[in-house]
Amino acid sequence: MKARNYSSFDACKKIFKNNGIVLIFSEGSCSNEWKLRPLKKGTARLAINAWQDNIPLKVLPVGINYSSFHSFGKNIQLNLGEIITKETIELNDGFGKSIASFNDKLQTALQPLVIEIDSNDKAAINKTFTYKITAIKKTLLFIPSIFGWILHAPFYYPLKKIAWKLNTHKDHFDSVLIGFLFFSYPFYLLLLSLITYWIAGWWCLLVFIIVPFFGWSTVQLSERRFV
Repeated sequence: MKARNYSSFDACKKIFKNNGIVLIFSEGSCSNEWKLRPLKKGTARLAINAWQDNIPLKVLPVGINYSSFHSFGKNIQLNLGEIITKETIELNDGFGKSIASFNDKLQTALQPLVIEIDSNDKAAINKTFTYKITAIKKTLLFIPSIFGWILHAPFYYPLKKIAWKLNTHKDHFDSVLIGFLFFSYPFYLLLLSLITYWIAGWWCLLVFIIVPFFGWSTVQLSERRFV
């Protein structure tokens, strides 16, 4: 495990030296809840190690807030904090205290960026994540959204049920389901196009444009997916 960490650190530092960007989830764990969890030491170790190698690294705290953990079709609210640099961290009192200084700084920066709601407080969740759909959008997308639901329900709901049963760690359910949908959706469109070809000939090619649009319309009219 340590060897793997060292190789990951080296790979990240190569990216930093080329002025690249690395996304790190500093909590180091996955849990379906709206709150900031205690931070692990990995981000701090990597940042301090990079600064010790004179890499001008900048750390941007980002709060990622999902409108839902289990439903498909969601928006993400990204809240950006103030950049953390070498000059803002105490690095002269030993490595352990430097780690603590960095994590305190990062925890403080992330706290206001992460939405915190009790998972049992349905009223607060709805109030925070409800988005009012305009009348124009409802009018334009209402009929396509109905067709979208009809066409995608036989595909989506069985996969959702399978993903839930196979995923013993429910906090990873969303990722597993998205993986299933990503790889299987092209085959579903191909099946629909073959059925359409049997009925209407080469008009079947429109399936690859119209059906995804109908599905997108259904998702757009889902009020609880927005932040």
